[in-house]
Amino acid sequence: MDSRGVRENPEQKNKSSVTDNMDTLKREKRSGRDRRQRPTPVLRRLGTPARRSGFRRDGESINSYVDRLSWSMIGLGGLLMLLSGIDAYLTLIHLQHGGREVVPTMAWALEQGVRTFVILKLAITGTGAVYLVAHQNFRIARVSIYGLLTIYTALMVYHAILAYLYW
Repeated sequence: MDSRGVRENPEQKNKSSVTDNMDTLKREKRSGRDRRQRPTPVLRRLGTPARRSGFRRDGESINSYVDRLSWSMIGLGGLLMLLSGIDAYLTLIHLQHGGREVVPTMAWALEQGVRTFVILKLAITGTGAVYLVAHQNFRIARVSIYGLLTIYTALMVYHAILAYLYW
């Protein structure tokens, strides 16, 4: 009996619950089978493109990771690498005109050779850029990447002033 005192037919109850479940599945656009019953095979994981690029609910994007990075953040990371390469090149030109490297790690790398200097400089910058881009939804990472781009822009102005004054 239900709350109204009417006797329920068990077959009718099962039919209505199945219909309700099907309506729910149609609304949620689910296939009805649980894909999490077995782990994804390794080879399929390698060939499957990353899917999650955004979030479904408000507030979820704060301090969270996604599978696909935004093109704007990838572009900013690439710009950071480009400016680092230009800085390495301009530093080498400045050194040819009598300048000196003031960063101890880079000065050591220069003693090892130009190749070591460039590889170390780009490896350090690249590691930081990849880390910051991977953390694109964290406020500190966004602030850091914009801050580094500002510093590199100021460094390019400094190199331009040195070139104007001493070359």
